[in-house]
Amino acid sequence: MMRARFAYPAGSHPELVEGCERANAVCFDRLSMTAFFICLLYPLLSFAQQDSGRFVHEGLVRAMLTISPGSLPEKERSYTTFSTIYLHGNNEYYFNDNISVRSDGWYFLSAKRNNGEGYCKCSIYKFIYNHSVFAGTSLHFISQSHFDPYIALQPGVAISKVQYPNDPELQTDTLESRAAVSPLFSSSVGFNLYFPKIFHLFGEVQYIIGKHQSDAPAPYSLNELRFSFGLGWNLFVKKK
Repeated sequence: MMRARFAYPAGSHPELVEGCERANAVCFDRLSMTAFFICLLYPLLSFAQQDSGRFVHEGLVRAMLTISPGSLPEKERSYTTFSTIYLHGNNEYYFNDNISVRSDGWYFLSAKRNNGEGYCKCSIYKFIYNHSVFAGTSLHFISQSHFDPYIALQPGVAISKVQYPNDPELQTDTLESRAAVSPLFSSSVGFNLYFPKIFHLFGEVQYIIGKHQSDAPAPYSLNELRFSFGLGWNLFVKKK
């Protein structure tokens, strides 16, 4: 897919142009991922409409484990982002047809810096790790099929550590922050598509808000957009 490039007036400040280009690149990447998710979801919705009768009810337990990508800013007020990879797992219990309680764990695997023109490992600012856990509730919308759309709200905590330059101007020497436990809050929107037996397909977009609480001089934002998709397991522990 071609990335749009904008024409700037003659004499524009180079730093302004660079900042605009980076913002354009970040928006393009996020829109591309969202478009992919929608295109993937459409045929699943069509399939779900062919089923009759609501599948989920009280006593349903589901779980999943997958590799999930994310997009995390380098630091506050920065258009430079990290493309992150996590091992994501969760489990969920349905109290009734519409309300469930769930917990999620995210194990940090890697992060690559996106400077607007591609990935770069040369940044002196980087996350050494950024693990997180969440617990909360989900609201499931009524659907007379095996398709189960929902929204979720979850508070959580991050256990994170960052590397930063000793001298921000020269960026020749690096220091590591202490490991920090930071409060988080997240909202999610997603779906489960249940098959007749013990498997289901899931997709979710989660937005996380937080700030790295450490001794690093620069404020490190933990605001992040994460995506999960894959195959999960489910069973009923109560009969309808």
